[in-house]
Amino acid sequence: MLAALLYGQEDLRLEQVADPIPSTGEVTIQVAAATTCGTDLKVWRRGGHAKMLRPPTLFGHEASGRIVAVGEGV
Repeated sequence: MLAALLYGQEDLRLEQVADPIPSTGEVTIQVAAATTCGTDLKVWRRGGHAKMLRPPTLFGHEASGRIVAVGEGV
């Protein structure tokens, strides 16, 4: 899949990565549309988030799409 990866301060790259496999209680969503929020901008400018995101990491969390895989218990 094509993903946005944050490598550091203002260093965001689009790269091919392996499709995720959902764990128990999770789903995998094929993103149809995504946007950014104020927190995304701050993380991009700072190059990470001290408590949650350490580069390199997948970037973004505001998305919609369709479920393409379901983990056990869903």
